Amino acid sequence: MSKSIYIYGFHSIEAQLNSNPECILNVFFQSGRSDIRISKITSILNNQKISFSKINKNRLDQLTKYELHQGVVAEVVLPQLPGHKALIEFVTKLSNNPLILMLDSIQDPRNLGACLRCANAAGVDCVVVNKDGSAPINAVVHKTSAGAINQLKIFQ
Repeated sequence: MSKSIYIYGFHSIEAQLNSNPECILNVFFQSGRSDIRISKITSILNNQKISFSKINKNRLDQLTKYELHQGVVAEVVLPQLPGHKALIEFVTKLSNNPLILMLDSIQDPRNLGACLRCANAAGVDCVVVNKDGSAPINAVVHKTSAGAINQLKIFQ
């Protein structure tokens, strides 16, 4: 079974809904909170038939390890990053001058998320991260990348 993580914040969850809604297992909203951003997400969740529920702020804080969650948290399945064989296959199908970002041993998840956000803005074709010595793809990376992680092809 694949590993799941809790991602949080409006941008992260909206990006996940727009790119990989099938990876979302459940969404949690803070009880007593209702505004236009939550209404927008619940509408998308209803259309996609993704379950959601309201829970208290303390439980959201626990799920996110007390990170700033903005009152919305989603449990998502973490996809396996493709390896070097898939990378070679992908790159051979690209144009003559592909733009590839290779990241070596980025250990801080916020730095990794920022690199992914910049890579997306720069229009890179794919990103390669090393297996050992790099920060894992986790909720902090999702949040810091501001949704860019869902727009990029990432290999390990």
